[in-house]
Amino acid sequence: VDVQEEFDSVSVFEKLMLSMMPQHVNGGKVHSDLHNGCLLQAAVSSVEDHGYVMDIGVPNTRAFLPKNNANPEIQLDAGVITWVSVKSTSPSSESSVVTLSNHLDALQSGVLRRSPATPL
Repeated sequence: VDVQEEFDSVSVFEKLMLSMMPQHVNGGKVHSDLHNGCLLQAAVSSVEDHGYVMDIGVPNTRAFLPKNNANPEIQLDAGVITWVSVKSTSPSSESSVVTLSNHLDALQSGVLRRSPATPL
């Protein structure tokens, strides 16, 4: 018995987007995913007297990097993207206020913790 197998090839074109923007990198997280030591990419939204208002891309979350938690070796201006570690959170049921650090020791001790709903 001669069995002939036929394979059809299908071309699939997918769009690949690479991004470092916090809303793309962290957009799948919710404010309750944030914990002390959590590592995130953040963009400087504005420079204030006592620190930096940061965009971490997590809905319903406000983030602030105080100047005393900022790495003096990194110049931060509006639009700069940097790695940060969560120092503290003030969560409520609907939103969170997050204090950040980008000191090297905070980043080295930071951890990425996945919840079942958090994408890779």
